[in-house]
Amino acid sequence: MIKRLAQQLVDYRLLFFVLSLGFIAFAGFGATKLWFESDYEIFFSQEDPQLQAYKEIENAYTKVDNVAFIIGVQSDTPDLFNNKHLQGIRWLTAQGWQLPRSIRVDSISNFQHTVVEGDDLLVSDLVPEDATLDAEGLAKLKSIALSEPALVNAIISKDGRVSSVNVRLEMPEDSREQGVETLKVMTAARALQAEFESMFPELDVHMMGQVVVNHAFNESSERDAGTLVPVMFLVVIVLLAVFIRSFTAVLGTVIIILLSIIATVGVTGWYGYQVNQVNISAPIIILTLAVSDCVHVLMSYFAAMRRGGEKRAAMEEALRINIKPVFLTSLTTAIGFFSLNFSDSPPFRELGNAVGTGVFAAMLWTLCVLPAIMMWLPTRPRKEVSEKGTVFEQFGRWVVKHNTVLF
Repeated sequence: MIKRLAQQLVDYRLLFFVLSLGFIAFAGFGATKLWFESDYEIFFSQEDPQLQAYKEIENAYTKVDNVAFIIGVQSDTPDLFNNKHLQGIRWLTAQGWQLPRSIRVDSISNFQHTVVEGDDLLVSDLVPEDATLDAEGLAKLKSIALSEPALVNAIISKDGRVSSVNVRLEMPEDSREQGVETLKVMTAARALQAEFESMFPELDVHMMGQVVVNHAFNESSERDAGTLVPVMFLVVIVLLAVFIRSFTAVLGTVIIILLSIIATVGVTGWYGYQVNQVNISAPIIILTLAVSDCVHVLMSYFAAMRRGGEKRAAMEEALRINIKPVFLTSLTTAIGFFSLNFSDSPPFRELGNAVGTGVFAAMLWTLCVLPAIMMWLPTRPRKEVSEKGTVFEQFGRWVVKHNTVLF
């Protein structure tokens, strides 16, 4: 049965090739449905009790989407309480209202301080706008700020060296719109940070907050995808070229890798998933598995050609030998990844389904597309210099001969 299947894969290779490309085009169209999700809630199922409790708190009070500018003095400065530093905090507080989606800005400068004068309660900003304080005024301001429970360890550190300007944001509920708005917020926030650093170089400023963290995860994931995948491709190409020493083999393997990744990413879109920090690693996993499938078939193909077989007979022999092991390997690997559906976190379920599907795609393209490519391209198998065979064949015979001792 396997021999018959191998013959049909070679006899009808053009038909299988065309059908495969058609399916890949259809699957790849699903990629148009994808966007990058930036909502931290995607890591929890909607039925998760902790997420439900968290949403109840948000509904009762307010959401905590924010960008916090953390301002600190440099090592040679005792604290933030001088006119230049306070001017910087006032300026950043005022500019914070200009960030997209901003609904409130909190800092020591606009903290509502209450003073009792007789029967009156006077409420005003802790740091008056455009005020220049003398040494006594600065000392009094420091004493008030560092003795106020609502400020210490919340907006300012107890030693007065670090403070924050916290910008609370009203982000949209829709995850796709949220991703767009997050990018707008972070672009404006970074521009504001750069302007602050140029105006007040004696102060250090960093960003923190829920929106910053969400965007950082997305940025790191996108950066990894833009660097790790190309690096992996390069490593694969170099190693294949060194060990197999065949341009056509390298080209055929790269084509199968690309087709497998296209199908996997497209099917992810058809599943209704979106790209996130977890499932974005699926292409790298598929890359390694597709290489494994291709190398199995190619090594048997070249071995058969070295023994004097023609292309057709060599490919039939390679497929006959490898259909069963490639199928079983793909099946068990896919089962392993599909088992991620038992995870409590949806992104890991999505990763399992995407990679599980991609494993079968890599197997199909290896068996249905790679034979056509290799038989169409000119192939000259490397002749063995030694009658003893390759170094790996000699090593294999040595292992078999000494199997008991090695065991």
